[in-house]
Amino acid sequence: MNKEQRKRMVESYQEKPREMGVYSITNLMNGRRLIGSSTNLEGAWNRERFGLELGTHENKELQADWNEYGCEAFRFEVLEKLKTEEKLTHDYKDVLNPAIEGQGVEIMRRYRKEVAKKEKSWIEQLDSFVPNGYNVR
Repeated sequence: MNKEQRKRMVESYQEKPREMGVYSITNLMNGRRLIGSSTNLEGAWNRERFGLELGTHENKELQADWNEYGCEAFRFEVLEKLKTEEKLTHDYKDVLNPAIEGQGVEIMRRYRKEVAKKEKSWIEQLDSFVPNGYNVR
């Protein structure tokens, strides 16, 4: 891949709409799951898996099961996507644009609150608190 192709790929990715919402990491061996939320669902699995593969994930029970069963025993799935009013992209220019005078930060705060609220609802609905799941009260 040459520089120009790489540049086009990066630009294409950065202009993709950013999806926000709630996700689940399910242990297929015992049915336990971790419910989480993110303002970047595409990056969420990468972030979670990275911590697990390094052995540094903040959820020690999930980390222990990952170490025991391996990555093949886990499934990542999106449970709910948040409908956004604005087109938010991966380059974050939409929230870092000085022309909107700080409104971008407020937009992201609002969406973070919305996905956190949905996350809490899913945790309760699926009863993913320890010992049934990996979420801590």
